[in-house]
Amino acid sequence: MIQFRYASQDDIHLLFRWANDELVRENSFNTDAINIKEHTLWFEAILNSKTDLIYIFTNENLDPIGNVRIYNSNDEIIIGIAIDQNFRGRSFGAIMLTLATKDYFKQKKNKQISAYIKKTNLPSLNIFLKAGFKFEKNISIHGNECVKTVLVNED
Repeated sequence: MIQFRYASQDDIHLLFRWANDELVRENSFNTDAINIKEHTLWFEAILNSKTDLIYIFTNENLDPIGNVRIYNSNDEIIIGIAIDQNFRGRSFGAIMLTLATKDYFKQKKNKQISAYIKKTNLPSLNIFLKAGFKFEKNISIHGNECVKTVLVNED
């Protein structure tokens, strides 16, 4: 069983570790390592945002499994996910996305959440599709061939 909580100031180093995970950097649009100063500024902005949320997922032993970030970028609500390397391949991703998006839609009343996924990141694409996201279009971002998927709030 997995559960979530909202990120707090205490999570800054956990999120920093996840953000600099080799596979996470490889699948990000900016593949450069993130320094702690940049991370701290970003994290403080998220915690103080009225639209952005970070969900921290844990198992029954409260071991951190990963996070889902839902944020506003240029009036588009975008979602991202990172799973701790010790928990990858265990089918947590789609569950995490489903729980986070249901909670976000309930709180924020937005109509749609978008995900942009590199075409080379098939595991992530499969997780989003399994969580109910639908293919919208192929797109290039910073020279990376990507797939845009969307989840529409049906409520």
